[in-house]
Amino acid sequence: MFRLSCYLILLSLPVLAEAEHWAFIPPKSSVLPKVRDSSWVRNEIDQFILAKLETEGIVPSKEADRSALVRRLSLDLTGLPPSTNLVLNFIRDDSPKAYARLVERLLASPHFGERQAQDWFDLARFADTSGYAADRTRNVWPYRDWVIGAFNSNMPFNRFSIDQLAGDMVPNS
Repeated sequence: MFRLSCYLILLSLPVLAEAEHWAFIPPKSSVLPKVRDSSWVRNEIDQFILAKLETEGIVPSKEADRSALVRRLSLDLTGLPPSTNLVLNFIRDDSPKAYARLVERLLASPHFGERQAQDWFDLARFADTSGYAADRTRNVWPYRDWVIGAFNSNMPFNRFSIDQLAGDMVPNS
């Protein structure tokens, strides 16, 4: 998703040409807001979120149980529900690093690239077919596989963009 956001920003650069635009203002350090219930806060971003929730009179949701957590993470990162073994292993693992290990495992899955590539394909208007009434064979699967591989190998966005825009003109391509 980060890479997709970067691409969208690059596409909008002509619009951002004015110096008054927020993107050209250097960031400033902010003072952390005061919150009533600091037990919910795990990091600085949480403190800003909780402060806003408190000003709106909203109580944060309870923490998700471990089975819901593994399901949400799997659906977000791979687009697929977790296997029974993955859920059971995560529930049984009570170490502090269990969540980090689960994230790493899902990021290493080939399904991660497939899920992340979906947003890119939508943006690029990619399709394996010509459409409902005009279906014919289209040999575009190498591009699909390349994009999925790029996401799975964590290809830098600048290289990802250059290879698509000038792929046949790039040395060693």
